[in-house]
Amino acid sequence: MGGAFIRAVPKEEPEPLQAMTENRRHLRSPPRPSPLTRSALCVVDFHLSRKYPAEGHARHPWRPRTFWPVWFSTDNVHPSPDHVPYLHRRLELAHFAEARGKVPYMSFVGAPYYQFIGDKKA
Repeated sequence: MGGAFIRAVPKEEPEPLQAMTENRRHLRSPPRPSPLTRSALCVVDFHLSRKYPAEGHARHPWRPRTFWPVWFSTDNVHPSPDHVPYLHRRLELAHFAEARGKVPYMSFVGAPYYQFIGDKKA
């Protein structure tokens, strides 16, 4: 089998030249619209409630409000009761949920956390 292998290669089209102005600067094409029509901020974090939280928010009793800061401070984590109200004040709410998650070495109790999705206020 001594022969040359020939295959057809499609001819490449030359790139179109950019338009130039009189002073030889290239004109740019108009900007494309962004695929994102809005910007969202998503936050998931451990938190504690305030002593008197806003309506519709979970209220944590005295023991969890004092125990969890001590527990998390050993790992240099400082849950704050002020994060949730700040997010609600600064952003338009798209989704908010509060729950409890498992903590290593303490399967019998769950640490409170929140999920927040918000949009920039117009």
